[in-house]
Amino acid sequence: MTTVGAWGAPRGGRDASGAWLHTLGSRPARTFGSALESHAVAELRQMLAWTAAERAHAGISLRQLAGALKLPLSVITGAENGSTWPRMATIELLHAAFGYDLTLRGEARWLGALVRRLGEVDVAEVAVVAGLRRQTIYDLRSARSRPLSSQTVLRLSAALRMLAAEESGVDWGRVQARDPLPLRRARPDVQW
Repeated sequence: MTTVGAWGAPRGGRDASGAWLHTLGSRPARTFGSALESHAVAELRQMLAWTAAERAHAGISLRQLAGALKLPLSVITGAENGSTWPRMATIELLHAAFGYDLTLRGEARWLGALVRRLGEVDVAEVAVVAGLRRQTIYDLRSARSRPLSSQTVLRLSAALRMLAAEESGVDWGRVQARDPLPLRRARPDVQW
């Protein structure tokens, strides 16, 4: 799945020496190229801040979590500090490690919710707003493909919310970028 206009890392850019300018949590609004990017990064920030807080509360190191999930340490650190757009499967694994199912806007499963919404909208319009190729959306609608990147999923999620706000006559610029992320305790028996 290819994005038409890829964004940089969720935490922003680097300075001339290669050092990060911001953390994921401190990236200022003026550094985003669009409201869509701001909303997508805010949702990612919320997802990852929750898992980081759960990890810290349990007293688990990044290395321990990576080992338990059988993922490279670089994948976990890159996701948690925002230097990469992690795969949605990685975000789901992080939530599942603490006994939670990730949901998208109150729906039981993020992919099912997204595909249902894509079936109700004009693909060409969503593709333009989300900055994705139409074929990416057609593939999702026909279940031929699973989105690998959280950037693709969060672009679509933000674009669908943006279009819904416009349909309702709500000024998108006034919509808060942070919406509560619904989590459902799937396995209360998970203990660290």
